[in-house]
Amino acid sequence: MFATRSTQKFTSAAIDVLAEIVPPLRCACEIRMLRKTESTLLDTYVGPVAGQRVLNGQIRRGEVETLQAALILSDLRDFTVLSNRLPPAEILERLNLYFDQVVPAITERGGEVLKFMGDAVLAIFDLGGEPAESCAAAFDAARQTLSNLDAISRRECPLRAGIALHHGEVAYGNIGSVQRLDFTVIGRDVNLLSRIQTACATTRRPLLMSSQFAALLGSPEARSIGRCSVKGFSDPVELYTVV
Repeated sequence: MFATRSTQKFTSAAIDVLAEIVPPLRCACEIRMLRKTESTLLDTYVGPVAGQRVLNGQIRRGEVETLQAALILSDLRDFTVLSNRLPPAEILERLNLYFDQVVPAITERGGEVLKFMGDAVLAIFDLGGEPAESCAAAFDAARQTLSNLDAISRRECPLRAGIALHHGEVAYGNIGSVQRLDFTVIGRDVNLLSRIQTACATTRRPLLMSSQFAALLGSPEARSIGRCSVKGFSDPVELYTVV
């Protein structure tokens, strides 16, 4: 269907021209719509940065790059207890409500959500400037997440999280089997991030960060809670929280 701003009808010559361009125009529109659909699906399921890399052909297994980034891991507290007590439909509703408080806080500050791991969210901040900038953005996202959860818990249902923050080196790219790949991050610092998040439960702190992250953040609000033993690491690591 074609339209014109002219007060006159299409002439016969104009109609003939339009009839000639319809087939190639239809093909071009289909290609653009397909590309847009692919981009939207990848943005939704793997994130805009990883999705663009996939569209650009970065799909070979083992094709990874090493980068320095701020890392954040947010885990919903008492999820197992809730899962045992509530029906599946209500659990899914609470999970979606929880993710709605976490994900926008991350993406609105330039972070990239890499994956959902059950009731946990893993994301990275690599803003391309100084490491302190990425740490500040991740810290703000963590504080906003906790504030969002506190507000939603007062209004609707109790939702609490433990959030770990760290800055380090990660391998970022395609990992998996021949038939199934995952665009994610791995490395020692990702493992440490996971252990710090576990320490949120044992220390009963909603927010913990590594000494590396705290040093780059440079916030007077950060206070050391001492050195803690973490599984898989021979030496205790100093952890910080927010006063």
